[in-house]
Amino acid sequence: MKLEWNGETYDTQHERDVLEKLEPSVNVERLDIIGYGGTKFPNWVGNSSFSNMVSLRLSGCKNCTSLPPLGQLPSLEELCIEGFDEVVAVGLEFYGSDPLTEKPFKSLKKLSFEQMPEWKEWNTGVAGAFPLLEDLQMLSCPKLERSFPAPPKLIQFNLNFLLFTTRHPDSCWNLTVGKGSLLKSIKRASCLFSSVTQVIFKCRSLKSCQLDFLPHLSMFRIYGCKNLESLCISEGPLLSLQYLAVRDCPNLKSLPENMHSLLPSLQQLKLRRLPQLDSVPNGRLPSKLKSLLIHDSIKLNALSPSLQSLLSLSSFSFCGDDDVESFPGETLLLPSALTFLRINRLRKLKYLDYKGLQHLTSLRDVMICECPELELIPEESLPSSTEDLILGLKDLDYKGLKHLTSLRQLKIWSRARLEPIPEELLPSPLNTLKSGI
Repeated sequence: MKLEWNGETYDTQHERDVLEKLEPSVNVERLDIIGYGGTKFPNWVGNSSFSNMVSLRLSGCKNCTSLPPLGQLPSLEELCIEGFDEVVAVGLEFYGSDPLTEKPFKSLKKLSFEQMPEWKEWNTGVAGAFPLLEDLQMLSCPKLERSFPAPPKLIQFNLNFLLFTTRHPDSCWNLTVGKGSLLKSIKRASCLFSSVTQVIFKCRSLKSCQLDFLPHLSMFRIYGCKNLESLCISEGPLLSLQYLAVRDCPNLKSLPENMHSLLPSLQQLKLRRLPQLDSVPNGRLPSKLKSLLIHDSIKLNALSPSLQSLLSLSSFSFCGDDDVESFPGETLLLPSALTFLRINRLRKLKYLDYKGLQHLTSLRDVMICECPELELIPEESLPSSTEDLILGLKDLDYKGLKHLTSLRQLKIWSRARLEPIPEELLPSPLNTLKSGI
């Protein structure tokens, strides 16, 4: 059921009288109240007699100065509160008439607050509240500084445009800090979010980030932190971290020192669009890496000392280096365990180095795109183990493909008009050939 106003209010008391008379049946299961212009809600909103209500959305109630008492709705599972411009504090009234004897929000699983520009305080000192809450989202609440509830079941916690405070749930698994966050640095806080395993930062104001501030972290993503300058690890090895991705951080100058020993379990590292990142600390990457993606970041020649020690590396994707003329070149030794290789936007690349590729006897998938100077794949330059080959090149001599006796799929993308490839130049096992622009 949806009760909706156009948002224009001339008489707040009249608005309340209207909503009072629109009281729905106590059997209603889902209710949306949108654009209500009163300063307070009528008494029926939140009454425990609505025993079947599982979903409630209150949106755009810009004149309301307080929230209705919703904690005693016995079946409520989803609650969304958004666009309350005048609410400054959420107090005990939010939990219902008798929060001390009846657990407030005893069935609630998902709670969302959005666009609460003046909200500063939240009274979370009600014992037993939110016992089943799994998903808590607080978006565009820039003035909220007090502590949050710590429900025992919480697994998703999403913050956006919110001050990072001193007390957080101890049982959430995922933490997202959004673009509007006022974070300037992240320091170790093992007592905060102690069971968090996955973190996403999207903070424009973040200047430094200590990766080991969460002891059980397994996945860390950092996106669009325009002022981020450094990543560090200060408290010893981060044993649980397996996945690290950093992208669109134009001022990031360095990765953590000694990351090869301080991130002993890291298996996936993805670095995208980090123009000031020019080297690998100590010339070494974590030895257990299985997947490495570097796009528009560290130059290829700076990786040379690092890659050859990665005995478990099976996937390598490299993009954006205008200094490379030969790949992999004399100084770069690719790990023999590679099964996937992608090179993209090496605009001066002219040669594929036979000696640097032939030892890759496990290589199965190869992608070479946007290398306008590369016109020839020399015979036997790619390992015969190659099964899937994607080429996105302007012009190409296809004579070097005949020896690929394991090739099953060939895809060719070009902006230029493609001439038919003579059948005698293609390997006999090939069963899929695709071409296009």
